[in-house]
Amino acid sequence: MNIALFFGSFNPIHLGHTKLADYIVKHHQFDEAWFVVSPTNPLKINSDLADENLRLKMLQLAICNHKKFKACDIEFSLPRPSFTENTLNKLREIYPQHQFTLVIGADNLQLFEKWKNYKHILETTPLLVYPRTGYSNKRNEPEFAHVKTINAPLYEISSTQLRNEFRNGLYTSPWINKRVLNFIMKHKIY
Repeated sequence: MNIALFFGSFNPIHLGHTKLADYIVKHHQFDEAWFVVSPTNPLKINSDLADENLRLKMLQLAICNHKKFKACDIEFSLPRPSFTENTLNKLREIYPQHQFTLVIGADNLQLFEKWKNYKHILETTPLLVYPRTGYSNKRNEPEFAHVKTINAPLYEISSTQLRNEFRNGLYTSPWINKRVLNFIMKHKIY
């Protein structure tokens, strides 16, 4: 199978994530989209990061009606911090029958050289970049020559924005799945 991989904190997952994954699966010939929940991010301070198991549960609730989506907790059992290269290697070891493509935003493309062994990732894994407002979708260095950009819709929402709304008592965003919202409110996650 041809799998699109979305790595992230999903703190919380929102409809921008799932709409983008749906668009990519439908328009770029992927069999499935896997959401890889990262327990930590080596490039971010995780002071307001919800518990990884809560984030996984929110993800599962958000995608439970999507037959072509899968929640992946592989990084929960890998050494921390979570490095994408290690996760990709493990996924290829466990699922040698699958072809994996890494899907990242243009914001991450601009700091991709900070990723551990980024050149090896570029050599071994196709990279698909989706647009983000205020960021270039391209890199001019030769190692980025094979990176492809998709012309996906822009979803102007972020998990940070949602967390800020929740902390201010606003639980009315149209960008959050109702099952996820109920779970957040029940467990007072943010």
